[in-house]
Amino acid sequence: MSISQYGYLYDKTKSIGDQVNILSTEDILTALQDLNGLLDEAKKIDSAINIAISTTLIEENSLLHRSRVAIMERFLDLNNDVALKVRGKMAVLLEERNKIKNGRQGVSGYLSSSQNPTRFVNESA
Repeated sequence: MSISQYGYLYDKTKSIGDQVNILSTEDILTALQDLNGLLDEAKKIDSAINIAISTTLIEENSLLHRSRVAIMERFLDLNNDVALKVRGKMAVLLEERNKIKNGRQGVSGYLSSSQNPTRFVNESA
């Protein structure tokens, strides 16, 4: 995988992370499925590169290897950040579902405008 391909993978993940709070759950799932496809492709190419490194076709200290390691470290950090954001959003939605199941209605701002309730329940009353 070339450095530009790693950069594309990183940028794709970053855009998902930047948009987690504004996308619908379906949009996030679609984006994550696309990302998983890219990751599968990256794994195959990485395996080929690792074989090339192990057979000394690519030197371990080469610019390609160092750049590849650096961008993968950035990608892993970003991936962890995106995962935390998605888990946070899902936790809020789970809490809302539990409130609705208990006869109360929750509003987090994650609902689309077509799903926003017109009536609010005051739980303290």
